[in-house]
Amino acid sequence: MMRKFTACGLLALTILAAGTAAYGQERDDLTFLREPLRPLNADIGQSSVSGLSAGAFMADQFFIANSEDIVGAALFAGGPYNCARGDLNTALGACMSAPSNLTQGVIEQLVGTAQQRAGSGQIDDLSNLADRRLYVFSGTRDTTVRQGVTDRIEDWYELAGMPADNIRYRNEVAAGHALPTDGYGNACHVPSASPWMSDCNLDGAGEALQHIYGPLNAPSPVTATSGTFIEFPQNEFFEPAGLSKPELAARFSFNEFGYAYVPASCEAGAACRAHIVFHGCKQVYDRNPNTESPNDTSNPFGLQMVLKSGFNEWANSNELIVLYPQAQRVAGTPHIPVPGNPRGCFDWWGYIGGTGSTYATKAGPQMTAARAMLERIASGPVNGPLPVVEILSAEQCGHEICLSGRATHPDSADEIASLRVRYDDLDGNLLIDEADITNRLEPDGSFAHRVAWPQDNTVYHPLVVAEDHNGRVGTGRGNAVQVGTPCQDWTASNFAHASAQRAYSRWFWWYFAVGSDDALGLRWSVTSVSEDPAGSGTFRLGSCGA
Repeated sequence: MMRKFTACGLLALTILAAGTAAYGQERDDLTFLREPLRPLNADIGQSSVSGLSAGAFMADQFFIANSEDIVGAALFAGGPYNCARGDLNTALGACMSAPSNLTQGVIEQLVGTAQQRAGSGQIDDLSNLADRRLYVFSGTRDTTVRQGVTDRIEDWYELAGMPADNIRYRNEVAAGHALPTDGYGNACHVPSASPWMSDCNLDGAGEALQHIYGPLNAPSPVTATSGTFIEFPQNEFFEPAGLSKPELAARFSFNEFGYAYVPASCEAGAACRAHIVFHGCKQVYDRNPNTESPNDTSNPFGLQMVLKSGFNEWANSNELIVLYPQAQRVAGTPHIPVPGNPRGCFDWWGYIGGTGSTYATKAGPQMTAARAMLERIASGPVNGPLPVVEILSAEQCGHEICLSGRATHPDSADEIASLRVRYDDLDGNLLIDEADITNRLEPDGSFAHRVAWPQDNTVYHPLVVAEDHNGRVGTGRGNAVQVGTPCQDWTASNFAHASAQRAYSRWFWWYFAVGSDDALGLRWSVTSVSEDPAGSGTFRLGSCGA
């Protein structure tokens, strides 16, 4: 029986990052699937969370609310828990630009509120923080969330009961408002600019994860075989479920899809840990980060935070599943529950209407959704070996693409339940819809498939997906196939062929086809000439298919 999660099919994604040509070059080396988030063998009690800017405030909320399961957090350019207290002006002032307003009395009040919420079960008990770990980063050149604001995170946690030794605070780097990386993004000193990642020769993701979990294996490159990126619908994690993309944005300011990186070992059923990454404002994958218009889809931000933050490389070698929930930019109107989130921030000041102060508790709609995503990947292992897909050939054959390969299962007691193929371009855009080719599968595992291409002079990149009876999935990518234009033919006099540069004359009276030198006959003879593929400049005697 086919696993129901694959009913939505597969989709390789367009991940071109704004202003970054290199992304298009790297896309071909990765494996993306579009399907609902699947149950995996994640240990929810070994989960962690991180975020940048608004994502850091969100990560802080999620950590405090779920500290029974979340073992640590990494907060890049954020502020203390519940800093905004449900007010946008406070968020923009005391929590970003005016740290002098965050007095010791205010911090004590914030911790007191958290203790009251813990007492009523709105968040987990603060005593959990005694053995949890926290990583904090603030650049000395950050003019968006001033360092004085971020300083107060440390004060908040120590007052709430976390030992000072469990906190690592990097506040000496001359960085702007950004996630620090070792090789990607802006120059480190840039105050604030897309992609809000800066090359500071500092692996922020690696430092954070090693502080939270202790010594880890060295990171390893992400490739098509190292793991799988899942693009999953986020609407199933909200109530009511199944909202359309516009409704999901209007009600909860969430985008249509979230992302997950699943290393191959975790895909195969290994016991893995989980890490959630919350992006910052304007880091919305289908919107332009360089304009204030929330509906500008030109030059979108893409998946830079998903692909270039550095977490996936550490996940590869340390059996860690990474979740990337995605917010959406929403223009404010009085007729929708979200009164305005034009920059696509996660809700850290209570912008979702009708929720009061719950946005920073377990009951907050975005908090509940993120928790449900985490519970999904911890809801059950899919143990055992995966199907193996090998593409033997992919090439143009006449006016079709011909594909052949093998799909086998390492476990002789299991077998392939379904086999599907789709064709994308090199940027991951769907060109030929997914087709079920299970009936083409031979007893020895071999298969062959032919399909007519719908678009001429295009590169087609095949992806074959095999699924076994236990819902385990294996994938195989074939080589990219460059196809030409279908054959074109003309019937006319040889003189007309020559006038159209399909033929030429020799000895002033005998005509030949350009490119092939096929003899066509006398000047006024009527012949059929074909060009296959069209645009090649080679013409032959005879019509197409003759």
